[in-house]
Amino acid sequence: MKIQSILYPMGEICTEQSMYYRDVGECRIFNTYFNLFSVAKWKKYTDITQIKLVFEARGVREVCIYDLHGIVYRKRIVEKNQQRGEILLNLTDLYEIAWVSIVKERGIEPYFQASFQSVEEPKRNIKICLDICTYHREAFLEKNLYILEEEIFSDEENEDHFKVYVVDNANSLQIRERGWLSVFANKNLGGSGGFTRGIIEAQRNREAEGFTHVLLMDDDIVLEPDALIRSYGILSYLKEEYKDISIAGAMLREDYRYIENAAGERWYNGKLINPKQGLDLRDFRQCIRNEVEENVNYAGWWYCCISLEVATKENLPLPMFIHLDDVEYGLRNCQYGFIYLNGICVWHGVGEHKKTSIYEYYELRNNLLLRAIHRDGASKRKLQKVVIKRMIHSVLYYRYQDVKLNYMAVKDFCRGIEALAQQDGERLHQMILEMGYHSLPVECCTNNRKLIQYVQHFPKVTNEYQLYQKWNTKFGLREKLTFNGWIIPSRSGIISALPFGVAANRLYRVKKVFFFDPETKKGFITRKSYLGLFKSLMYMIRAVLQLEQSQKVIDEYCSRKAILTSEKFWKRYLGEEECQS
Repeated sequence: MKIQSILYPMGEICTEQSMYYRDVGECRIFNTYFNLFSVAKWKKYTDITQIKLVFEARGVREVCIYDLHGIVYRKRIVEKNQQRGEILLNLTDLYEIAWVSIVKERGIEPYFQASFQSVEEPKRNIKICLDICTYHREAFLEKNLYILEEEIFSDEENEDHFKVYVVDNANSLQIRERGWLSVFANKNLGGSGGFTRGIIEAQRNREAEGFTHVLLMDDDIVLEPDALIRSYGILSYLKEEYKDISIAGAMLREDYRYIENAAGERWYNGKLINPKQGLDLRDFRQCIRNEVEENVNYAGWWYCCISLEVATKENLPLPMFIHLDDVEYGLRNCQYGFIYLNGICVWHGVGEHKKTSIYEYYELRNNLLLRAIHRDGASKRKLQKVVIKRMIHSVLYYRYQDVKLNYMAVKDFCRGIEALAQQDGERLHQMILEMGYHSLPVECCTNNRKLIQYVQHFPKVTNEYQLYQKWNTKFGLREKLTFNGWIIPSRSGIISALPFGVAANRLYRVKKVFFFDPETKKGFITRKSYLGLFKSLMYMIRAVLQLEQSQKVIDEYCSRKAILTSEKFWKRYLGEEECQS
């Protein structure tokens, strides 16, 4: 059985050659992100003892196998014409990782197609349900479905291994269902509602379809199809003690496709720890670093393959709408573990400049829920500190509407678990959208020609190593003495343009600012307002006082969370009639 293909750049997916192979003199070396074979992980997690490299070659003199100790096997090819062959390898003879290298015939562009295949029969019968949640992203979705049809379902055998469930939160798709594709109309209850609907449908059809796993996957990603083959392969040979482990995919940046944005993250004390963010996957040494296993306690739902023995009818996600729902579910089930392999990945926009107001509500409310449910920094004093810090952050950027959303998040959290169970997620989301700031093109926000030109010509990051550099957030003496300019007059008549994510000290004595996304050139204007400051302080005091009485609510979230994770609850929440359609 094929468990990993030797991949080449593809125009629709990724054209970065050094992520696939390197040409050095007469050699073509496949010691790259997509073509390294993770020997150590296959040894650890599976019972496989032998693999074989099956290849078809033309214009190749030698095929070699390397590991971290050096060359392991060399096969000479006498025939210059196209030749098929295979190399049998014992995993015990390989150290940590392995890769292929070929020696080319002089003056001939080589043809080399190959894959690593198992020798033993699979231990487990695996079928994966791809659970894709979408909302008005038809272009992305149709492109991904086309890639799946061409690269996966063109092989009829794969229809026995995979099926796609698309959950349409917008009820707008005009997609023809096929044998491998089903579409489910759904209420707009965010990613948590969409993915949960997919899990419920997978469980309902589990016996008829033979599903063993559900793969939660965003609609707006670029997928490497061989990630599915690799996931299926390793799941088919798992040792008994790892039978319920999840396969997690890395998120690579959509703009710089060789930069890793996330892989092997950890939630700790209210913060995300992301040790591999910024790795350059063109570099062999950084690919080796990427193979190091981290202390992971969740996997992002851009690509997360979960056993249906874990994602059961009584162990469904929480109704968090968006943001941190994958973290919560990971924390709840992290005892089963996660496997990350080089080459199992998606490309996704990172959204580092998309600071929309809706996240101010969901990020704070869901952060408080996480802390309460998992007893991670959940004392009322710590929760008060989190809320105060969040509200001050909003005030520093003159985003007074966001302070109101912060307060609304605290109030809803303090209403308790029964209120969360009864909330109308669609209506709440619409209310949040109406309350927050709305991004518009710069020319719709101001007539200032200089500012419009500045924003339209604002330079993108040209050096990828600057992508994750932090702004200098330290306040100098003058900022500290004047509370960042609040107690002295602002510079009159000046409107500044600043990208989202800029440090607050850049607003010193600024009266009016246009915050914008450098990619889309869209944003909104905020203004320094002492009335806004006063109202924000009132919201802050009210939030702190509400949390002063929150210990009972915190305890209740932890002890009664199961009422929000059952199929019975979710069928009512989604609408019983929809779940039966």
